[in-house]
Amino acid sequence: MIELLKGVKVVDFTTMVAAPAAAKMMADWGAEVVKVEAPGGEVLRVLGASMGATAKPKENPIFDLYNANKKGVTLDLKTSAGLEVMDKLIAWADIFISNVRLESLKKLGLDYETLSAKYPSLVWTHFSGYGLQGEEAGRPGYDMAAYWARGGFVADLSPEGEHPIHLPTGIGDGICGLALLSGTLGALRQAEQTGQGQEVRVSLYGTAIYANGVQVISTQYQDVFPKPYHRPTSPLMHSYRTKDDEIMVIVLPVHDKGYPQLMKLLDREDLIADERYSSQAAMANPQYKEELTHILEEAFAQFDSQTLSERFLAADITFERARHFEEIAHDPQAQVNHYLYDCQFVNGNHAQMPTSPVQFSDNLDMPYQPAPLVGENNKEVLEALGYGAEEITALKDQGAFGKSRR
Repeated sequence: MIELLKGVKVVDFTTMVAAPAAAKMMADWGAEVVKVEAPGGEVLRVLGASMGATAKPKENPIFDLYNANKKGVTLDLKTSAGLEVMDKLIAWADIFISNVRLESLKKLGLDYETLSAKYPSLVWTHFSGYGLQGEEAGRPGYDMAAYWARGGFVADLSPEGEHPIHLPTGIGDGICGLALLSGTLGALRQAEQTGQGQEVRVSLYGTAIYANGVQVISTQYQDVFPKPYHRPTSPLMHSYRTKDDEIMVIVLPVHDKGYPQLMKLLDREDLIADERYSSQAAMANPQYKEELTHILEEAFAQFDSQTLSERFLAADITFERARHFEEIAHDPQAQVNHYLYDCQFVNGNHAQMPTSPVQFSDNLDMPYQPAPLVGENNKEVLEALGYGAEEITALKDQGAFGKSRR
């Protein structure tokens, strides 16, 4: 069991992916995380079915991916009894993390200004679509819109004249989860040292700008997107199809060194001394760059992917055969590095589940407790907060926990 965050207490008032992912990694590392859901549970509990995955109480891998190792309670914050319990939870916690829109948090008295006045050492972490300032601060934001579309990916990575690229689920959210985690732990360190909490803000849009930073800068000069296939940034940092219709990606950033290596490996020694293609300076000429891309496209098509992989490995150059998502669950390199773990669900079924990407020397195997059922830990958590049996019954009668529907 990893105990890096042992003793740290987290109230997780989040939905969907990015913010729950940050709280889940804290739970992985030993924090006690209590997930607060509205009666009936949050929407991610059922969304796995839209992606072809099982989404049932005893086997819900998409929900587990971001909510395992947590305790779960339901609170109806439309009731004074529900708000009372939430306030006690926050008083107990070191960290409050939420992606509920700021306007709604203010109405509930869960905004930073209100909570920091009551609990000065609290770390208040908020995740939004577009940030908390400006005219668009209140807009709803999801990965596909605020990260992919607003962040430049859709417009500039979709091939010209074709349908826009299909947007995979959760990629931007995953990156945002890491940003949320790092910011929250930085603020926690300050709170532990000084007793003063901090407001931590992360957004989909802001993280997309950071992730796309090279392109945001380069397009302010002379870089142009989307790029036609035969006009890449560099023909030596590009993807090519092989004889067996696999996609090979090569990355040789130092052109003058990589060019002769690659041409030899592709049996095109006749072009090694060709000054039109052999130097980085020559690649300043768009015509030569395009010609070289065509030459490499034809050369790759003469070999099967296995032959090229063996040659590239022997030459110790950076390359990769483009893998499919479905291959990763069975990739020996992922298995041996503990990037996946075999998860057995309550019903006995198994799935290969991704681990968080940060590892520690004392324990490569992350703990796993299934994500809580809706309201599963209501009684346990309230007892830990000091509520007696009669008080819990009274809260239930007052509608504090609502009625579970999922």
